[in-house]
Amino acid sequence: MTALPYPQPGGGHASAPQPARRSRAGMIVLIIGAVILLGSIAAGVILAVIGFGGIADDTAKNEILSGGQGVITLEEGEARSLYAEAGQPTPECTVLDPTGAPPQDGGIQSSTITYDGTSWSSFENFRAGAAGEYQISCGATVMVGPPVSIGGIFAGVGGILAAVFGGAFGALLVVVGLVLHFALKRKA
Repeated sequence: MTALPYPQPGGGHASAPQPARRSRAGMIVLIIGAVILLGSIAAGVILAVIGFGGIADDTAKNEILSGGQGVITLEEGEARSLYAEAGQPTPECTVLDPTGAPPQDGGIQSSTITYDGTSWSSFENFRAGAAGEYQISCGATVMVGPPVSIGGIFAGVGGILAAVFGGAFGALLVVVGLVLHFALKRKA
């Protein structure tokens, strides 16, 4: 005949030890890593599309003025650059706003872009002080278009870097979370 265990000082009977509680650290790291991985890829793609998409939209506004003569219509505050074919001498140009006066200076920015298979280098920038038609008269063929968007370039490149490095960090956390989860599961 077996005897029941004697009562313990705290009241109650002796029993088998409770199994060790599994740590949730591995699963928490895994979930955080997955969120960072997916979030950084999504944010990176969105930034890249917005940044590079804005540059592509601006490129659609480029206009080549054969012979250097033409009229463009601008809204107040719009900026434009004059571009000469890369490697060609910079032509002398006159730009007049709707009142016949020179437009506002557009600041100093020099850039080279490729449009329709030809490289073009900017040489003059102006900003529309008023909405209307702007007369452009140059000594050679020029291209008129928005200045290159530095913000668009930074957003596009930043989006790519965020996706790559944020995604890599998230993937690393997922791997660490899996290792911790299964290593701690075996010990339990």
